[in-house]
Amino acid sequence: MYNSEKDLGMSLVAFEENGLWGVKREETGEVVCKPEFDSIDYFFSGYAVISKNGKRGFIDGNGKRAFEEYCDVKRFVNGLAAVKLFFERWTFIDEEGNMLTKNTYREVGNFDSFYYAVVLGDNDKYSVINRDGVEVIKSMPILNMAQMLDPVALISRAKRR
Repeated sequence: MYNSEKDLGMSLVAFEENGLWGVKREETGEVVCKPEFDSIDYFFSGYAVISKNGKRGFIDGNGKRAFEEYCDVKRFVNGLAAVKLFFERWTFIDEEGNMLTKNTYREVGNFDSFYYAVVLGDNDKYSVINRDGVEVIKSMPILNMAQMLDPVALISRAKRR
């Protein structure tokens, strides 16, 4: 019946039909989201990244679409997701779609388990922001990509200066 299927986690399976992807329950086969997406990624923190007509967004485990207006997105981590706006700038949203801060950034990392994220500003320097969007470390050079993924190490390094 379907062209292909893939396990998405959360007991859900993506299925392809006529070049579009939908979601169904693994055990019952109940369709929770009809095939309408160009692509769909695995569920992480309760949401899967979807793509449709050049825009990206999310669906939840019940197939409810959310936030389909972005040119790119990163997965939800600890209730927050990085989203790229159409003027090529990144910001963060919560699970209701509220923007964390009015600030936008050239590049961002995901929030870690301590609710910190590394962001690149217009000054070509990196900062660390907290869950409230407040910069806790401002304008520091990144020595390597591993530091971009470890905001807590950057905070520790800044405190030693």
